[in-house]
Amino acid sequence: MTENSKRTWQGLVRRTPVWILVLVIATAWAALQLGIRFLRGKEIAAEDVLIYGAFGVALGIFTLWMGFRVAAS
Repeated sequence: MTENSKRTWQGLVRRTPVWILVLVIATAWAALQLGIRFLRGKEIAAEDVLIYGAFGVALGIFTLWMGFRVAAS
């Protein structure tokens, strides 16, 4: 990755609202977990989507909180 593309990527992340970053992290995590369940042949119910989605939001909030904490120090 070149230096210019790195700056563009970081700038995009800094300009994006926090709630969108949390939703992106939550969606990615839930999709990966549910995809693994699907590929293993397990049934996916609505409760599974809700639980994985809620945990994904918590994971996204924790990830951004840690990122802000590291950036502040």
